[in-house]
Amino acid sequence: MTYEKVIQDFFTICENHKMIQTWGYGQLTDLVDPYNQEGQDYPYAFLVPQTHVLLEHSTQYNFQLIMQELVMGGQSEVIRAQSDALLYIKDILAHFYYHLDGYDFTLNFQVTPFREKYDDSVAGMTASIQLVVRDLLDDCITPYE
Repeated sequence: MTYEKVIQDFFTICENHKMIQTWGYGQLTDLVDPYNQEGQDYPYAFLVPQTHVLLEHSTQYNFQLIMQELVMGGQSEVIRAQSDALLYIKDILAHFYYHLDGYDFTLNFQVTPFREKYDDSVAGMTASIQLVVRDLLDDCITPYE
């Protein structure tokens, strides 16, 4: 499985989710306000790549998954947005685990609630996730003589 396929699977999962409206990939500086993008909205899922690990029989892809919602009110709205964000993160992980072949992981992720003020005031959760793809280093398919 290629790295591109892992990212495409994330996009497909987000696209098929009935609540998530916008999704993206990149560095934190690429995290944009969905309301400034035509036709996009919150909740917003954003995947930030971290250092990946190549092993003999697998590749560990490490990401920060940021799930955020627009908040206009007080503390109760922030807590609701953080709670919803955690549910959406769990939905994404469940879909990787139960519906897509080739992924392994142990549910032992760190999840951090946040509230930030950018162009908009947003709240949600950031999850440190690891997707493990079973693949071997295979010298039989390398482009050497």
